[in-house]
Amino acid sequence: MRNPELWARLQSHGFDGPGSAPFSVKLARAERWSPAFTARVIEEYRRFLYLTQVSARQVTPSQIVDAAWHMHLTYTRDYWDVLCPDVIGKPVHHQPCAGEEEMPRYRDQFAATKALYEAEFSAEPPADIWGREDATVQRKPQMLVRDETGAGTMSPVFIAMIPFLVCAYVALTDPSPLMIILTIVTGIMFFVVLFGPSQRRRPRGNKRRRRRERDDEMWVDDDAGGRSNRRSGDDGDRARGDKESTGRGFFAGVFGDNDSDGGSDGGGCGGCGD
Repeated sequence: MRNPELWARLQSHGFDGPGSAPFSVKLARAERWSPAFTARVIEEYRRFLYLTQVSARQVTPSQIVDAAWHMHLTYTRDYWDVLCPDVIGKPVHHQPCAGEEEMPRYRDQFAATKALYEAEFSAEPPADIWGREDATVQRKPQMLVRDETGAGTMSPVFIAMIPFLVCAYVALTDPSPLMIILTIVTGIMFFVVLFGPSQRRRPRGNKRRRRRERDDEMWVDDDAGGRSNRRSGDDGDRARGDKESTGRGFFAGVFGDNDSDGGSDGGGCGGCGD
């Protein structure tokens, strides 16, 4: 390990500080992770912070580690007033993805970051946090994927369609007056649900799930303060849930939309330290 003193300081830093909602609790709630998995992610985030300072080039986290980084940036006092100056000794800036054309560079940096991790900690990065499939780890399965009509496997349209189809099938095999009436009634209900006002509105979708798709719009440089801030104001958590997706492409979904540089120039995409 190149800098055991820095690692010791990072290990002693508690992210769940007093006077605010615990960082680990908010992170687990936002990402829908178990407490045990969240604790592991925070430990990997701690290791990523260490790598930013011992790497000779920019480093790139996995999407899961990046989620912890994003959440920590909303704890501005701990991040900017304690962690950076007292623990690390310099600012660690979060920078946006420059676009799809930058994905080959991020992919190369991501591989180099994992190689540096193995060299520094004498262990491979855990695959469920740093692996290529980390975007789906520990997340609850989605019961419904809607399109713009609101149709889905658990939507009102689907629920109303089931009794209509059942009654129609029974009426074809046993065309009794009762079954014909039931088929007409359930058919009317189905078409009311299908073409009703509630289906004309565009569904808002799962904004929390799509938070990872908004990074290239959410972070801007603040030349006066030398840090990144959210455009939507002081309430960082509200901003995490209120801005719609912009779409990032396959590689951004795998590697995260950011990187960090452990150098001292403070320039370039993801630069940190002055």
